[in-house]
Amino acid sequence: MAYGASAIHPALHSGAVRQSQETGEAPDGAGFARELDEKLRISGHAARRLESRGVDLPQQSMDRLSTAVDEASERGSQETLILMDGVAFVVSVPNRTVITAHKGAGDRVYTNIDSTIVLGLDD
Repeated sequence: MAYGASAIHPALHSGAVRQSQETGEAPDGAGFARELDEKLRISGHAARRLESRGVDLPQQSMDRLSTAVDEASERGSQETLILMDGVAFVVSVPNRTVITAHKGAGDRVYTNIDSTIVLGLDD
């Protein structure tokens, strides 16, 4: 899958961990926590849904989602629905975590969200 382990397990592939692996130094706790807070994560459930639907999330798509989550956070959103490239993502904004994802026919009602962001091709 194009979204790879770094999107699902950012702690395993963050810059702080890479640095500690390369230099043998322990990562700075505050810097490491800050980097984790900034990364967009994908829950196991969402990863399984994306995989079962054949949805790839290259870095460019992850960056677009992350920017949308930043915008939702600035506006005080807690749970947002992000529509991007024919895929619906429900995101916990404070946790910066994609909770679930849906593509194609089927579920059409999304509950417990307080905002919706629609990303066009030019976003």
